[in-house]
Amino acid sequence: MVVKEMTREEKRDSHIRRTRRVARMGNSLGIGIPAEFVDLFKIERGDEFEFSINEETKEIIIKPVQVMGMPKGVRPEVMKALGKAFSKYDQTFRNLKNR
Repeated sequence: MVVKEMTREEKRDSHIRRTRRVARMGNSLGIGIPAEFVDLFKIERGDEFEFSINEETKEIIIKPVQVMGMPKGVRPEVMKALGKAFSKYDQTFRNLKNR
């Protein structure tokens, strides 16, 4: 049996595609999310998304931000303090990562 790998165009055509126009949203530009996507992915107002660009293909990639729940046994004020520390020392942590 011969397995043929899908071409890039075939892969692209296997996705659900919708077209939207860019519109003014306050002082920004925005693109509305199709209702069927909202329903399919259970998107709610206030959900966060990460935007990135594939420079090779010039495609915009949109992914939901993964929200972590509160770890068991950790008080909310501890998590808040930890968040402040990470924000304050963000660049220091990034520099450590690159060593």
